[in-house]
Amino acid sequence: MSKVDPVVAKQAARNLAQAGVHLVVGDSAAGCPERASYDRVHVTCGIRTVP
Repeated sequence: MSKVDPVVAKQAARNLAQAGVHLVVGDSAAGCPERASYDRVHVTCGIRTVP
């Protein structure tokens, strides 16, 4: 189950937009075909426990 903090995501999008970076928030399994092809990808995630 994926949980995204919408307030943090919105602020991150604003900050990154000022730097000319497009932010995609969500499940990356489907990719982001409307923004392809990519020259860089940076992925972050958080976990509650380490299995």
